[in-house]
Amino acid sequence: MRLQNIILKKAKIYGYLPILIISVLISCKTEQQELVKNSNLQISLKGIEDYVEVDYTTKQSSTTKNSNNTPTAIHSYAGFDAITSIHIAEPLDGNEVTKEATIIKKYAATDTSKLENTVKYRLIFYRTSNNTIAADQEIKVGDAPNIQLDAGIAYKWIAYSINQATVPAITNNVINKTDIANKDLLYATGNLTMQYGENYLNITFKRYTTQYVVNVDIRGMFATFHDNTRVSISNGNIDLFKTADFNILTGEFQGTPESIKINGTDLKAITAGINDKKSATFYSIISSESALKDALKLNFTPLSIVMDPENEHPTGLLREFAATSVDLKHEALSVPSTRGRRYIINAMLVESAIKVGTATTEWARSNLWYSANNITGAYRFRVSPHQRDISKDSEGYISDEKDLWKFNTTTPDGTSQTNGFDPCRSVYPNNLWKLPSQIDFENLSPLTDIYLVNRNDLKTGLEANLIIGLVQVYTETRVELLAKWAKSASSNANNAYSIPYLTNETLSTMNDLFLPAIGYRANDKTITNRPTLTEVLSVSALEILGLNISNGLVGNGYYWTSKDISKDDTVLLPTYYTYRYNSNTLASINLLGLNLLSVLPSNSFTSNFSTMSWENSMNIRCVRNNSYPNEPTY
Repeated sequence: MRLQNIILKKAKIYGYLPILIISVLISCKTEQQELVKNSNLQISLKGIEDYVEVDYTTKQSSTTKNSNNTPTAIHSYAGFDAITSIHIAEPLDGNEVTKEATIIKKYAATDTSKLENTVKYRLIFYRTSNNTIAADQEIKVGDAPNIQLDAGIAYKWIAYSINQATVPAITNNVINKTDIANKDLLYATGNLTMQYGENYLNITFKRYTTQYVVNVDIRGMFATFHDNTRVSISNGNIDLFKTADFNILTGEFQGTPESIKINGTDLKAITAGINDKKSATFYSIISSESALKDALKLNFTPLSIVMDPENEHPTGLLREFAATSVDLKHEALSVPSTRGRRYIINAMLVESAIKVGTATTEWARSNLWYSANNITGAYRFRVSPHQRDISKDSEGYISDEKDLWKFNTTTPDGTSQTNGFDPCRSVYPNNLWKLPSQIDFENLSPLTDIYLVNRNDLKTGLEANLIIGLVQVYTETRVELLAKWAKSASSNANNAYSIPYLTNETLSTMNDLFLPAIGYRANDKTITNRPTLTEVLSVSALEILGLNISNGLVGNGYYWTSKDISKDDTVLLPTYYTYRYNSNTLASINLLGLNLLSVLPSNSFTSNFSTMSWENSMNIRCVRNNSYPNEPTY
């Protein structure tokens, strides 16, 4: 009996043992679940490290005037000139992401810039013991997710983004190079050990590519961009736009870098709907520090622009400049380039000028004209010296009043003077151009050619003189003259200026200096001394067999000078330059073709200076201001 009790007692004990063991295991599991449930990680995105602009005040280059990189030097290329400046910004390193993450308290978001709320990033937690993924989540900026991880476990966390609404995938912990080509790669990493209860992770991204912001301004070329334009940046012969695979565990690029092809459509209008100022932002990997020195270049391959629409080219003349590399020399470039740096490259392109003979004066290629409704600048140069507005005056002659200016007036037909006002200075960029002096005109080399331009502006009359028995039939044609001075060897030529402006007229180019003559407009709006070609057919009754054809061409071109300009006094009789063509006998002048240019004998050309009332309107041809960006002297 006693033995039975002992056996029964032991049986009961051993029989309940499995139940006891199971109960202990369940209890442990419950405690573990409770521990996990109460080990939360709250995510807070602080932003991206801010840039701090580098001050190179003590190391100014010839292309800058002061610490804000105001450009002063103009570099000439084939067909256009460039005024450049460079701003360089460094990432502000707060060092938070290189340390073990603070998980006890939050800290304020300072020295960072915010991301757009459409941006997404990926946050991954690796167990440091074996690099296996414990959590992987795609997060939208503005969201504040809670992530549950095991307490007491050490983790390496990694966050990355391309600063867009999509996040590239990873394969074996690597982002493919095509997914980050020309992207703003953002990266952050750190280590943490989860504690029981609430934990906090504050993320500050670093930029892992070098950013190039290219701003191109062609307002000084009086045109808009065409999509054929291609832009790139190079360091000597090395293309700076590259991409490579990125290993998120090591935080390094790997494999052989590949060049990125940048399309012209990457240039976006700075102001919506206005296409004469565009900007593009490029991103490139930097695997090691490299000095750009004086080899950094902005390449146009090509530069394609569309000129202002006008009568001859209603949709705008396409002008294309072949491959051109603009030097970006700057003292700041002697500092090695580092990952995360931002270069802001500003290139202001302006129409190149022309020199003639041995003189140093640089002339604009066409006359100053006024376009009141042009939103980018009313003071502009003609598309071509051969351009003319095809409108008729009261007598039926072609009349162009947009480039005939009164003296010292802010608009061509201004009713009052503004002392010292020089309209050339208002051409973009301000102060690059000025009115020519009397000496500038005097230093023009001997005339190369003079052309007659016929636009079929005919007036026909019939005269009869019965006393002497002479019947005289004549035609008068209002024409234009073009005085040509061939460019000097020091002037840059370009095929873009060799394309004829007038259809089927090979002479209507603009690589040389052309000064058109259309007379001047008197205050009563009449055009005076406009070149006129007269053809006379004379038949004499006294000489039945006599037949005489006589052609004559007379007319003047008028241009204001700066000789009398003054900020202190009103100039009532300013000085002008005029050239005159006067020939009583011309043979073989073809009047049949519209816009036809004919070369004339130059021995009937003369020029001189005189004065006239400021209320009369004349042409203006601007010249470069050698004191730019300062005000010119006269």
